[in-house]
Amino acid sequence: ATVNGTNGNVYAITSYNGKIIFGGQFTVAGTVPANNIASYDPATGVWSALGSGTNGEIHALTVRGAELIAGGLFTQAGGTAASNIARWNGTAWQSLGSGTNAEVNALTLFGGDLIAGGEFGNAGGVSVSNIARWDGNAWYALGAGVYGGSGDHVSAVISLGSNLYAAGRFTN
Repeated sequence: ATVNGTNGNVYAITSYNGKIIFGGQFTVAGTVPANNIASYDPATGVWSALGSGTNGEIHALTVRGAELIAGGLFTQAGGTAASNIARWNGTAWQSLGSGTNAEVNALTLFGGDLIAGGEFGNAGGVSVSNIARWDGNAWYALGAGVYGGSGDHVSAVISLGSNLYAAGRFTN
């Protein structure tokens, strides 16, 4: 069967509740209107929107428990204020506290917590340097973070065992 994709860029992909989730910068997935995020059911070939999506692009996706987490460059998810990061519980979008003050490029889980990396200096009102931790209720800095000059950022994060790895543009 032919699977129509999106009418724009896809920057992130993950699986959630048996479906493939695509995030990026698009307004249509298959033939369904979908703002920057959509799910595809490989069993039925059906595309679905996730509520009204986001008002800006999505750069990263991950799953934490029963929630799908989306990070990117947006101010709203599902019509709700959400600063660059939001969670979808299967039926509605919610913010993660006050979010971050600039774009989120990468997401992973570490010790049960969510790790967000990007180009931000503030997460939930806490001063951070391009990387932060969300425990489900609040944001925390990860030490001094990562930094090293103009344009420093985190573009990817992953955990392996008791270690967290970050990649991007930084020297410290």
